[in-house]
Amino acid sequence: MKKGDLLFLERAFYDEVFKMRWSYYLLNCPPCLDINKIEEDRIIFDDHFVAFLTHVRILYIFFNNEISESKEGVEAKIEDYIDNWTIVNPWSKMKSLYLQINSHLSHLDYSRVEDKNQLIYESENIYKNFREIIVNFLNDLSKINHLTKRLKELLQDLEQEIKKDPWRKP
Repeated sequence: MKKGDLLFLERAFYDEVFKMRWSYYLLNCPPCLDINKIEEDRIIFDDHFVAFLTHVRILYIFFNNEISESKEGVEAKIEDYIDNWTIVNPWSKMKSLYLQINSHLSHLDYSRVEDKNQLIYESENIYKNFREIIVNFLNDLSKINHLTKRLKELLQDLEQEIKKDPWRKP
């Protein structure tokens, strides 16, 4: 795959967004789990939480040109698709949450336990902000490139989800 390839976005980017959304939904499925009752349910909840944070972290790196996890520079970045694109109205807390996410995902980090409750509390804000960032990116990308059918459907799904959000600001 070469930089800027829409088929890559259709496969890899779509997959990361799908997994972020799915793990977020599983986190917010009260009938699915009772984290206060059964130890196994707490483990399942933590697995969904780790999955959610992992996909958020991957997307954050994609959207943030200042961060690179790869020494070879082979990871996809937003600048591969849109020159000089910046997050509109960037969420100032995300940078500090990114550090907490890294801490939580490392498992053997002293601050992991203290940060977990904060991250669970922030998961809805994290999800909603990334949803908006993804919509903005896909809308901007559609102005310079023809979106694939799958990416158009993703954009439509996310826009519908935003419209249905009862707490959304008009």
